[in-house]
Amino acid sequence: MKTLIIKTSIALVGAGGLGLAAHQSYKALTSQDTSAAKNKNDNSKKNKDKLNEDKYEVLGFESTNDQKWTNILSSYRTVTSKQESLKFNNLTGSESDAKERLQRICSDALNSENVNDYEKIKKWCVVPIDISSLLTKRSFVILKTDNNVSSDNSSWEKKIKNYKKLDTDTLKIDGLSLTNNKEQAETSDYTNIKNKCNEIKTKKSHEENFEDLLKKFKTWCADKN
Repeated sequence: MKTLIIKTSIALVGAGGLGLAAHQSYKALTSQDTSAAKNKNDNSKKNKDKLNEDKYEVLGFESTNDQKWTNILSSYRTVTSKQESLKFNNLTGSESDAKERLQRICSDALNSENVNDYEKIKKWCVVPIDISSLLTKRSFVILKTDNNVSSDNSSWEKKIKNYKKLDTDTLKIDGLSLTNNKEQAETSDYTNIKNKCNEIKTKKSHEENFEDLLKKFKTWCADKN
């Protein structure tokens, strides 16, 4: 009798173990399916939808936008001569029908789910927008650069001290000179960083070095709201 009870118990434990293993396997598979579905949804998003999420506006092809397309093409020729990675295949920007070609490329790319050209799309296919306006749309607060206004001085002081402690040049702003005292923000430091931020904030999305300056401005000239 005891032997039967023991065997029955072992069988039940074994069945329970199998049941638990099956349940855990099911949960793992379900989790993988959910993750895969999420990734699929992310990858299936059209580029124009991603632009909207990043607070860019698609530039229309109406004749009223011709000057904007002309300005973009001017920057395109300059920038792509130095950054091949931002160049659309088979478009130099100097063709007699360059505007029409760029518009066709943008039209196809905007409706595509291929993210490989996204950096190009947000530079050459959107309404030109300056750094300050873009970050404002992204809920950043642009620090006041008027030297007679002191309301943001606590934020400026923190940024000045952090800037002085940078170990690398990656986030340094070209031409910005601050005093050597790492523990204190001098009067000249406030003036210099404000002037530089004031200069950078008008840089437009299609212009050279926009991406780099956007990152630096966000770090040193603005606060997240």
